Amino acid sequence: MNPTFSSRKTHIFLAGDSTMQAYPSTRRPQFGWGEALSTYVDNSLLRTFHRSSCSFEQQKSFETPNYIIDNCGMAGRSIKSFTHEQRHLDIFRHMEAYDYLLIEFGHNDIAKDKPERYVPLTELYAYYSLFIQQAREKKVQLIILSPILIDIYSHNDPKLHSMVRQLKTYVDEIEFMARQHSLPFLHVGKMALQYFYSDNPSHPFLDIEQLYLDDHVHLTEKGAHFYGHLIGNALKTLM
Repeated sequence: MNPTFSSRKTHIFLAGDSTMQAYPSTRRPQFGWGEALSTYVDNSLLRTFHRSSCSFEQQKSFETPNYIIDNCGMAGRSIKSFTHEQRHLDIFRHMEAYDYLLIEFGHNDIAKDKPERYVPLTELYAYYSLFIQQAREKKVQLIILSPILIDIYSHNDPKLHSMVRQLKTYVDEIEFMARQHSLPFLHVGKMALQYFYSDNPSHPFLDIEQLYLDDHVHLTEKGAHFYGHLIGNALKTLM
């Protein structure tokens, strides 16, 4: 995209779930990859702050020399519950031309036992189209991400294997929507697997178990940096 010549820094808005969210110190050792993204997009972090115009207390901004990463990720949200709580409207109000918007959902969308979260496959497009339409109207670059990997590789938990099978169907549909609308799609799961199965011994993130908390879904600090590294490097090729 062409750079903006305004004095306002380009914003990178993040909409997603607990794997993206920024957490207070009271929630450690849990981290979200949105907390680490600035390190891999622009190297130097100048400050972090809560955007005063945002009524959602978990929102956190990360300012670098060239960007402001506006992390609106929230735990337990699917794209359905995120929009029903009007979290998307907070983002839309602040987007400007040549900003970026990254959306990453999936883990909560498949939760049939939680009707406030569950999104039937046939209803996915209705929610994604809200983001697609607004991004186009405001000339914002929308980038759609698959959910991060669930760790089924360092242990054996049949419940998690079932989640992974369900997620694959959703990821395939989300990727199809992105391609249909000529939008960038980052298959974060495939990117992670390619990393782990590469032959480069110098990679700093080779022990997958260290990236996750005991539930094998949520991230440690090292896990946040692993996914921040993958997504940040991929994002730079699109900027």
